[in-house]
Amino acid sequence: MFGALRNRWPAGDLRRLVGLPRSCYYYHLSRQLARAIKAEARRAKGEAMRMVFERNWRAYGYRRLHDAMGLQGTKISEGLVRSLTDELGMRPSVRRRRKYSSYMGGISPVVPNLPERDFQPMSPVRSCPPTSPSSPSRTASPASRPSWTAMTAGY
Repeated sequence: MFGALRNRWPAGDLRRLVGLPRSCYYYHLSRQLARAIKAEARRAKGEAMRMVFERNWRAYGYRRLHDAMGLQGTKISEGLVRSLTDELGMRPSVRRRRKYSSYMGGISPVVPNLPERDFQPMSPVRSCPPTSPSSPSRTASPASRPSWTAMTAGY
């Protein structure tokens, strides 16, 4: 509002008419100038990014664009690169490779329990019964130990 009327009337009169303190008026005036400078810098960086993107066969994503801009000597944050690529529609035309998957189709049906074994423990603390009746025990019997262990006891 002030920008359009400032050419006709003095800024002090307009400010007093609206009831705006002098410091607030000059603060907003300086912010307006800073926003214009920042928008111009953003536009220039967007153009430079567009040139890098086109020069590299439209195959660069935001990470490679950020690295390429750094190699050119242009300091630019990754967040700004991401927002500018979205804003300017710079999407790489090359598709990414798909991650390997060995999936070949649907899952096979559950195999029926032919021996009709019960795999539930007998009590909450005990484990399931062994898978085969003739499974060996975990500890070896003294007869199955090697004979050389008896000879070392004489030391």
